Amino acid sequence: MRDYLSIFDEVVEIIVNDYAGKDEKIAWGKPENFRNLLNEHIASNSLNDEVFYDLVEDYLADYKDGHIIWLANARVPKNCGFKVRRFENALYVTEVLVEAVEVNKGWRIVEIDGVDIEAIGKEKLSKLKSNITERQRWNGVISNANTLTFQLANGEKLKYTVKDYTVGRKEPKYEMRMLNDNILYMRFEDFADPDAIAELVNYNKHLIDETPYWIIDVRNNAGGMDYSYYPLLPYIFSAGEKRKEDILYYLMTERNCDTRIALLNAYSANLESKDEIEKDIRMMEKNRGRGFVRIESESNGEMAFFNETKLNPKHIVIMTDTYCGSSGDQFIYEAKGAKKVTVIGRATAGVLDYSNLTSVTFSDAFQLMYPISKSENVINNSLTYNGIEPDIYLPWTPENINDDLDLKEALKIIALYT
Repeated sequence: MRDYLSIFDEVVEIIVNDYAGKDEKIAWGKPENFRNLLNEHIASNSLNDEVFYDLVEDYLADYKDGHIIWLANARVPKNCGFKVRRFENALYVTEVLVEAVEVNKGWRIVEIDGVDIEAIGKEKLSKLKSNITERQRWNGVISNANTLTFQLANGEKLKYTVKDYTVGRKEPKYEMRMLNDNILYMRFEDFADPDAIAELVNYNKHLIDETPYWIIDVRNNAGGMDYSYYPLLPYIFSAGEKRKEDILYYLMTERNCDTRIALLNAYSANLESKDEIEKDIRMMEKNRGRGFVRIESESNGEMAFFNETKLNPKHIVIMTDTYCGSSGDQFIYEAKGAKKVTVIGRATAGVLDYSNLTSVTFSDAFQLMYPISKSENVINNSLTYNGIEPDIYLPWTPENINDDLDLKEALKIIALYT
C-alpha cells in the first residue's frame, strides 16, 4: 500500500510553505482533522487511492482557491456526460457531451439522490466553490451522484440513474468571423496557444484592420498565457491609454523555482513564441530561494503605453462569464481599462489573486498544482475572489441555453455607436 500519510504530510508542507497564499490563509486548513480520518481508514483497512484522493481534495477545498488543483494521474474523474448550471433552486442541462446520454438540453434537475437542490447546495458548499449560486460548479457533484430527479416541461418527474462516461478532450476554439459588414466576432476558448492565436490574427488582419466594431467572446476561456492576447491590445486601447497591470509577488522557494522552470520548459517545448517564457525562467533562476520577491512587469513599451494604436475598431463589446478564468480573468481586468470597450455578462472566475501555477507529483499517482505568485491587490486586501465585474451585468437564465441573449445584448450596444 502507498504511504498515504507521507504523501498527505508533503501536500500540507507545500501548502504551508510554498503556496503563495500561505500568509493570508495561515489557519484556513485543518490538516489534523484529515490526518485523523486517514488514520481511521488505515486502521479499518479501507484506505485506497480513491478514498485518499477525496480526502485530500476536501482538505484543499478549505483554501477556496480555484488555482489549487488536485489530480489523480491514474483516475479519470467521473463524468455524467452532460453539463449543468444552477438557476434558483434547480439545475439545468446546458450541454450534452456524449450521444449515448439519455438527457436533453434544457432538462431541469430538482433532486439529487432524493434531496432537493437547495439542501444539497448547503451540504456540498465547499465542493461547489462558491456560496453565490450563479457561480457554483455542480458537475462534480452530479457525476458522483447515484440518481437524479428531472422535472420535465409537462410537470412529469423522471428518475435517472447517473452513469459514468468517457468524454474526450475538447479542442479549444479560436474563431473570427463577420456577423455583418460592420461587426467582427471573435471567440477564444483559452489563451493557451499563442502560436495558433497569432496565426489567426495574422490570417484575418484585413478584417481586424478594417472592421469598425468587434464582439469578443471569452465566456468559456480556460486561461493560458497572458501574452497570447498581446496582438489584440493595440486595437483595444486608444492612443495615450495605459494598460492596467498588477505588481506580483513571487514566492521563490527552491521547490517553486525548480518545479515551475521544469513546467515552463515542458509547456514551451513545441512553441515558436518563447520569449516571454524564457524571461520568466531567467527571472526564477536569478531569484531562486529568496522567498517573496516583488516583480514588476517587463512588458515592452508598446504593450504598456499605447502611443501608436489602430483607428479601428471604434467600439468593442466583450462577453464574459463565470467560466472565464486565469488569463481570461486578466484579459477582462485589463480590457476594462480601455475607453472603447464595454464588458457584458457575469463576473469572471476570480482566480487572479494567486496565479502562476507549478506542479508536484507524488508516487506517479497524484499531482498537486498550486499558484506561486500573489497580486499586490492581495496585500492591499482588494481581492478578486468573486471575479472581475462586467460593465453591464446580465444574469444567466435557462433561456440562455437555446438563445444567446448575451450576443443579442452585444448587438444592441454596438447599434448605439453606429
